[in-house]
Amino acid sequence: MAFGHPPVGHERRRMAKIFLKSIEVDDSGRLLLKPESGVDYAYIYRAAVGVNWSPELSCLFAPQPKQWSYVDWFENIYAAVRSEYGDQLFITSTTIWRNVPAELRERIMKSFSGIEERLQTIEALQRESGSKLARENEYRRISEQAAEAFRNKDLKKTVTLLSSAPSPLSPVDEKKLKYAHKKLES
Repeated sequence: MAFGHPPVGHERRRMAKIFLKSIEVDDSGRLLLKPESGVDYAYIYRAAVGVNWSPELSCLFAPQPKQWSYVDWFENIYAAVRSEYGDQLFITSTTIWRNVPAELRERIMKSFSGIEERLQTIEALQRESGSKLARENEYRRISEQAAEAFRNKDLKKTVTLLSSAPSPLSPVDEKKLKYAHKKLES
């Protein structure tokens, strides 16, 4: 599933609920999702996930499935719209299904029922991963500065830096901190 930024010139806004008028498999085998009128996703291609907008048909579409299933493409379209535009697509009781076999319709509906929860879980994991990476980068930066201060025998700066570093310190940095504390106390 795709996650990105809103298209250039579009401000991130509160997630809008966009109702799907129809879901269709066209004669060439593409999955088409037609949102309510007045919606335009002309820049969805910027997500670079294979999802496009047809201005003539006023619909989102994905290529004919080869390696992915129609359900995978539905999820990809949903995630791309959510990510790039901040909109949430909705299937309603009035959504028209064209050329979609009953089994596929059921699988898409089942996917739709849990997609928001899955996307929120993915986003939380990405945020957590990003936070962890940021902490690791911050620690590396502080450790390098402390190593330089230690080499220059600036023990006060070494203590200040290593005391501000995210825990836990590496064994080497622990030794430097203890040594610097001990020398400063004497």
